[in-house]
Amino acid sequence: MSLLKPHASVPEHRPSVPRRSALAMLLIASVISLAACGGRPDSAGGNQAGKEDASKEKEIKPVPVEVAMAERRSIAASYTSTAALEAPNEAMIVAKTSGVLLQLKAEEGDLVRAGQTLAKIDPERARLEVARSEAALRKLEAEASRSRELFERKLIAADANERIRFDVATQRAAYNLAKLELSYTDVVAPFAGVIAQR
Repeated sequence: MSLLKPHASVPEHRPSVPRRSALAMLLIASVISLAACGGRPDSAGGNQAGKEDASKEKEIKPVPVEVAMAERRSIAASYTSTAALEAPNEAMIVAKTSGVLLQLKAEEGDLVRAGQTLAKIDPERARLEVARSEAALRKLEAEASRSRELFERKLIAADANERIRFDVATQRAAYNLAKLELSYTDVVAPFAGVIAQR
């Protein structure tokens, strides 16, 4: 006895519905692209006229230019802005002595160098004070010289000799002070710069 198995039938291959619509869409796209590429031979004259009108519209108008020979020139560039500036050195210069102002040798905006005289104060009073101090100093130095000789001979006391030496030192300081006051009659710039304000 043999067992017979039923013969399996091969199913028929049918494309599914979504596949059919994809094929249809591909076919339609091909037809549209072929139609867009070509034109009818009898309408070639009409297409030509349309192309001429389009070329007239797209025609580039010339731009006027100026032509010159190339040459070498200097270029100046400037930048304008506002900012707060701070000087590296700044000094308020004042007269260190009182007196009548005789000359003013600098104005606002002037460039000055270090040690340059900016103003001159009347020096006559200070000069006379220097002369008086110098005369008093010379007198005391002469007395100190005589006192030293007498002290060496043991003709005056030691305290009298010391007193004269101290008087000479005091008068020498007064003389140097008078010379300093005389130097203050010239108001000078402490460093080089620009006069910002007077």
